[in-house]
Amino acid sequence: MRRPFRFRWDLWGEGIIRVLIVEDRDAFAGFLRVVAAGCGYEPRILQLRERFEDVVSDWNPDIVVLDILMPERDGIELIGALAEAAYGGQLILVSGAEEFYLTMAAKHAHDRGLALSATLRKPCRAEELRQALRKAGASVLKQNGGVGE
Repeated sequence: MRRPFRFRWDLWGEGIIRVLIVEDRDAFAGFLRVVAAGCGYEPRILQLRERFEDVVSDWNPDIVVLDILMPERDGIELIGALAEAAYGGQLILVSGAEEFYLTMAAKHAHDRGLALSATLRKPCRAEELRQALRKAGASVLKQNGGVGE
């Protein structure tokens, strides 16, 4: 059973969409953060000292942007952690690896019952990322009774 969202609202009654960025390359993580903030979302980059499962549980992101090939823990393992936590938000997968890895990770996420909004190949353009984030954000709003885009 999926854990219900704890969707947040700002003072004006607008939904605040939280985006957790899980990316090992600082420059690309910064790019992801800037684009997410430009969409009006609240981005957070997972720091190396932080435990993924704790941040997902405590911060409760609405969208997770996940690199599937990282040195410490790969995205496949983290997809499993999201499924174990009954994560009910949206997932965007990114990778600079061969298309095969991205396809396998997407299938794994789907098989584990996660809501996969998009897959993106690195390097991606800001507009591609913006579209993926807006699509995921619209799904979050729809799921929480908002109108969406």
